[in-house]
Amino acid sequence: MKKKSFIKLFYKILIIILISYISSFIFFRFDLTSENRYTLSEGTKNLMGNLDDIIYIEIYLDGEMPIGFKRLKNSIKELYR
Repeated sequence: MKKKSFIKLFYKILIIILISYISSFIFFRFDLTSENRYTLSEGTKNLMGNLDDIIYIEIYLDGEMPIGFKRLKNSIKELYR
């Protein structure tokens, strides 16, 4: 009986490790905010789809700054991770 429970535990741990390993290669997020804060609107998707060139955006948020800008910096880092 102990051997069977040990084998079950081993398989469960192995499955968790495999899921963790596989998920490290796949990145996705779900927008669960009520206002769909992190979801692009259809108009934005259409606009971005019709662009002819690559757009580069530079955001400078380093150094001493008020707490509101620090939160913005963290939000932007999280968004583009």
